[in-house]
Amino acid sequence: MNDFIVRLTPSGHVDEVILASASFSMLRTGISRYRLNASSSALKNIALELWTSKKGQIKAFIENEEDWMSVSWKTDGILERLHVDKCSIHLEQMDRGFYWIGLSREDDTVNIQLTTKGYIKSKIVESNISASLKAQRFREWVRKQPQTGISLPDEACDRGSIYE
Repeated sequence: MNDFIVRLTPSGHVDEVILASASFSMLRTGISRYRLNASSSALKNIALELWTSKKGQIKAFIENEEDWMSVSWKTDGILERLHVDKCSIHLEQMDRGFYWIGLSREDDTVNIQLTTKGYIKSKIVESNISASLKAQRFREWVRKQPQTGISLPDEACDRGSIYE
């Protein structure tokens, strides 16, 4: 298994993040916005932002809080802050308005649901994935692609014939 996986949607939103043996924190930075930070030995740091429209609100539901988690709730039941050390993290976009986060430590697993009535958008705002590691992962991905040998003819890329 890879120490970390980061997958983006074609539009650039975060589809999935998997990290082994990491620290994770989640901070509410606005009514409709959260910032997630994760770091591990394989991936020094990655910061994500999740947000919805200004009229919407992201609601967090934690299935079962464990004593190895530091969780802070506002009086109205809104998740304000969460922090966990030495855990495995799996974040995945399940639907346009639903992200799931699984935090695992030894035999314990905590499920966190982030939901809204509309959509949740996301982006990577900071990452220490080295350029050489990005290139290595890209080359691995290219090697896995089908090698059909079918290609466009040279005329298809000729500037003189493109606009005919």
